[in-house]
Amino acid sequence: VLFILCGYFLCCFSAPSAYTCYHGTNLAGLDFGSLPGVFGKDYTVPTPGEVDYFTGKGMNIFRLPFLWERLQVDSNGPLNVTYLGYIDSVVKYATSKGASVLIDPHNYA
Repeated sequence: VLFILCGYFLCCFSAPSAYTCYHGTNLAGLDFGSLPGVFGKDYTVPTPGEVDYFTGKGMNIFRLPFLWERLQVDSNGPLNVTYLGYIDSVVKYATSKGASVLIDPHNYA
């Protein structure tokens, strides 16, 4: 724990301006529920309000987990454009607020 705290203080308080110190959290919702799932029942999309809340607390990076099986229902098949749009909307909004987004695909098949 001491090593982690020392790294944090070195990064955030003595780093040259060329470095970015990341503080963030997960934006869950797209990774939940049964497959294929129903939007609003089995899974949801992180909201702009959530992004605003966390960026207001100084966070500048978000992990966005999602289910690959929901994005691409059939192996080698097309991507689900609606689900891809959900991912895209979160990424666009968060980056418009100056945050970075780590897209985190999950595959539970």
